[in-house]
Amino acid sequence: MNARAGKDLHAEYLKLPKKKREKFYEENRPALMLYDAAMRYFKENGIKTIPTVKRIQDEIEDLTSAKNAGYTEYRDSQKREKELQTVKGNIETILRQQEPEVGQGRKKDEQEI
Repeated sequence: MNARAGKDLHAEYLKLPKKKREKFYEENRPALMLYDAAMRYFKENGIKTIPTVKRIQDEIEDLTSAKNAGYTEYRDSQKREKELQTVKGNIETILRQQEPEVGQGRKKDEQEI
């Protein structure tokens, strides 16, 4: 069911005399309930007009582009972090290799005294 059909059905429902409304409502309950729920949602959220399909598709495309850009940035950040972790590991390895030399130098100094 599209919005226009729901609106037309609801308008037809309102034009009927009160005695015939109940039967009409029961015959068209799903469509009318859907229309009423949509109208309640729009009213609660301050939406005055129903957006066009084109506008909704444009918004979806914008959000998808933003999401994809975020993923690209995230993957780049992950690569950068991995590189930095590798550099950090290399520096730690180099520093550990230099520690025994420094330690051995201290032992020589202590033995001389």
